[in-house]
Amino acid sequence: MKEETRRAIAFSALTRISGRAGSSLYSYNKGTYAAMSGNKSGGYDYEVGAHFSGSGSSLYHYGTGGHISLQVNGRSFSGHDYSDGHHFFRQCKRSLDPAL
Repeated sequence: MKEETRRAIAFSALTRISGRAGSSLYSYNKGTYAAMSGNKSGGYDYEVGAHFSGSGSSLYHYGTGGHISLQVNGRSFSGHDYSDGHHFFRQCKRSLDPAL
């Protein structure tokens, strides 16, 4: 899965789970933060200069031209990246509230 696709999925899922958007996302693969902005229906990845948006369980990444299915259930999310053919499943293990 492409790094920018992974960021769009993580940002969208965490925004839906927490109800608010952050301003960056950390990549353990790259060891750096990427600036992001957006809301529950989409966002912008400043590192690659690309928008991503969607509704319901559908997400589209304008930078890669890829369609993504994304289902959020409680603190977990799953789906499929149709560009690279990867299924994914993740669960949020820590609090998303910065005050905790």
